[in-house]
Order: sequence, then C-alpha cells, then structure tokens
Amino acid sequence: MWKEVSEARYDEALGVLSPTIWLGKGFLMGEPHHHGLCTVTNKIRPTYAAFIQAFGRYYEGDPMTILSRIFFREIQSPLHGRLLFCAKR
Repeated sequence: MWKEVSEARYDEALGVLSPTIWLGKGFLMGEPHHHGLCTVTNKIRPTYAAFIQAFGRYYEGDPMTILSRIFFREIQSPLHGRLLFCAKR
C-alpha cells in the first residue's frame, strides 16, 4: 500500500542513509526494515522502506525486497490520470 508523504519526509528518508537501491524516481532506504517474503523469489529476504516520487508528489510504500523493487514499475492510467503501482513478475 502506498501513501502520499511530504517532500520533507521523502528527503529525510533519502538523506538519513545512502539508498540500498535507487532506480528511476524511487529508492529503498539504506538499512533493512525487517525480513519478509520476496514476491519475486518466494524466499525470505531483507525488506527496506520504499519511497517514490511521481508527478510532483511523494509516496512511501510498504517495505519491499531489492528484487521486488527492481521488478516494480509505476504507470499512469491514461483514462483517469491516476498513478497506478504494479509489480512485474
């Protein structure tokens, strides 16, 4: 689940530690949040707080694994102009 956050929250998360991974307009915070099931490998892996910036807004998502983030893409719905988040497997 993604929730909108302030730019200050996004910048704080980005500045606390170097990101574990930063792809496009999103990143995973530098230290693991906990360990959980990876949606790509179905194995237990470290999960990281997830952040993304899109269309001038900032979002914080549920913790995810590095592989989940690599396969994660964001798209804009052409009909509603809404930001939709989807995981590609």
